[in-house]
Amino acid sequence: MPQIPDKPSNQWLAKLFTSEFIISAIVVIFTAGVLWNNIQSAIAQAQSAANASAAKADRVEVVVSQIQTDVEVIKQKQINAAEKMVEQSEELAEQRKDIKAILRLLGGDNGAAH
Repeated sequence: MPQIPDKPSNQWLAKLFTSEFIISAIVVIFTAGVLWNNIQSAIAQAQSAANASAAKADRVEVVVSQIQTDVEVIKQKQINAAEKMVEQSEELAEQRKDIKAILRLLGGDNGAAH
């Protein structure tokens, strides 16, 4: 690069701003623009992917909540079924006692042997 004189002349400025310098400046500006565009595009894609992931996470959370509710309902139904089985078993035992008592009354002790 030429040395800067105390008072630059037009000829000195012409040497400074040669076509190579101007083309280099244009290339640098173009490259910076392309890089900026790529960075902005990557940021937009990252934001879009983050938003999609957040939406998926929300949907998964809803499904997990539904599954948890279903599991709780199934547990409660199992508890109810177990309670009903115990109740029915007690009723059957009571009915057997009643049948044995009736058979004893009707036929003596014949029903007790069975």
